[in-house]
Amino acid sequence: ASLPRDLPATKRVQGSQACNAERVLRLGKDEKLAKEAGIQFNVKTLVGLPMDEFNDLLSKNDLSEEQLNICRDIRRRGKNKVAAQNCRQRKIEQVEELQGKLGKAMARRDRVRYEHQRLLSVYAAEADKLKTLTDLVLSHHSKDNNTWSLQPVIKYGI
Repeated sequence: ASLPRDLPATKRVQGSQACNAERVLRLGKDEKLAKEAGIQFNVKTLVGLPMDEFNDLLSKNDLSEEQLNICRDIRRRGKNKVAAQNCRQRKIEQVEELQGKLGKAMARRDRVRYEHQRLLSVYAAEADKLKTLTDLVLSHHSKDNNTWSLQPVIKYGI
């Protein structure tokens, strides 16, 4: 089928007729299939009804076997389309959740790295203080710091 913009200007449909023409052109595969088979049901109705109501709808209308099969196919494809959309949405949500977890983990990693560097700096400062005090004590007792060393003793509860 040619699109309205492809038709000569004299054959283009104007106004509300253009909207209807576009709507007809935009019919999906299932809408076209239902229309061609003479099925009067809305595709969204076929897909959206609970199974019992869908079966009741089919049994209450005089449909040929081919029309019944087309209705079932339309419903199956529609349900599959919805399931695929839900699956894609879940996947997006999982990716977003994982990105959030990754961001939190990276922030925690950065905090731990910072704290580690801070503790290394504190340790180096304390080690320098200990060396200075050791040198001071050894020089006070006229001992060579290359020959002699001090053993710090930690007493708890003082």
